[in-house]
Amino acid sequence: MGKLRCYGVAAPSPHPRLPTLATLSSQDPAFQGFEFDSWAALALPRTVPEPVLARLHRAFQAAMQNAPLREWLESTGSVIAPPMTLVELDGFLAEQVKVHAALTKALGLQPV
Repeated sequence: MGKLRCYGVAAPSPHPRLPTLATLSSQDPAFQGFEFDSWAALALPRTVPEPVLARLHRAFQAAMQNAPLREWLESTGSVIAPPMTLVELDGFLAEQVKVHAALTKALGLQPV
């Protein structure tokens, strides 16, 4: 079986489960400001009525407070972000689109 070697994390600070693994930006100035994160959100069409969105949002927030779920997520290496309002989530998603569009352009990637 082969071995996996980690060179660093693409985050502003070390990962809680790998506190001795340095960030990429601390090892090479070329990575300064580079971050790559994964995240999850429940996406629904904009046509979903506001009361339904609010109810789903409350249910999702409640589920994320479930101790066994949180423990399992953390055991997989997930770092659970603080909850966001729906307005904050819209802003976050818009920012992610900008970041990934810029990265796609910088790398010269084209759709297949």
